[in-house]
Amino acid sequence: MLSIVNPRVKSFLISDSFYYASYDVMGAFLAILVTNEITNGSAEMLGFVIAYGMLVRPLIQLPLSKISKKITVRGKIKIVGISTIIGGLLLVLMGQATQIWHVFVIQTLFSISESISFPLKWGIFTKILDKRNVEFEWTLEDMVTMIPSAISAALAGLISITWGLSTLFIFFGGLYICSGMTFMLIDRKSVPLSDN
Repeated sequence: MLSIVNPRVKSFLISDSFYYASYDVMGAFLAILVTNEITNGSAEMLGFVIAYGMLVRPLIQLPLSKISKKITVRGKIKIVGISTIIGGLLLVLMGQATQIWHVFVIQTLFSISESISFPLKWGIFTKILDKRNVEFEWTLEDMVTMIPSAISAALAGLISITWGLSTLFIFFGGLYICSGMTFMLIDRKSVPLSDN
């Protein structure tokens, strides 16, 4: 199935598989971290952490999306890759948090990294899609990310029981870092990328 999509779309799909294998699963374990492992953590504080992250991201994302028009596609690919790698490092730090203020600081930085990459990421995907194969490639993007997320969910439960939550967040961070590194493979210098 992947053999009929171009190499850039393949890199995007692999990157997104790593990304969603972390992103789709970590929220449940963030709840356990905040309610059970953090000093002064509670279900109420978890609600504030989640709401805070959901507010920070769009407030930064919209202005950044306006600025991004001046950046080349190659520049955007590098920005998405680097901000995703930074997001992975922040997830590793999240697993080491012991105080609720640590969680808020890391959540702020993580939301900023996400707000930098998201508008650029989907703009890039629309540029690299095969125009004769758009519906198939969007469907493939949705399908290819579900299976790794399911595998990651099962692994996450085993990792948290066996090695603890701090190790689990290293796992989540590692998946993000793999996502960022794979995303940068979209920049194939042998074939020019159009900025149109």
